[in-house]
Amino acid sequence: MTKLELLKEMHRTEVYPDDVLTAILASVTNNSIPKDPALIYRVVYALKEDQLFQEVLEQFDFDNSGLVPFSEQLV
Repeated sequence: MTKLELLKEMHRTEVYPDDVLTAILASVTNNSIPKDPALIYRVVYALKEDQLFQEVLEQFDFDNSGLVPFSEQLV
């Protein structure tokens, strides 16, 4: 197996934070993705708190010490 084939296989079996964020943004129905990072942080944080999404969002760590939950994975 070549390194490229191995990389493709790994990508098929693992879910990365970018994959999750892409899926969330793809589900936006009003054809406008918010450009305010704070809004995106709040929404993803709220989804992570929801039992339904906890498993898929477990890779997102949030710092709640500021006014808005911040996640390095969303930068």
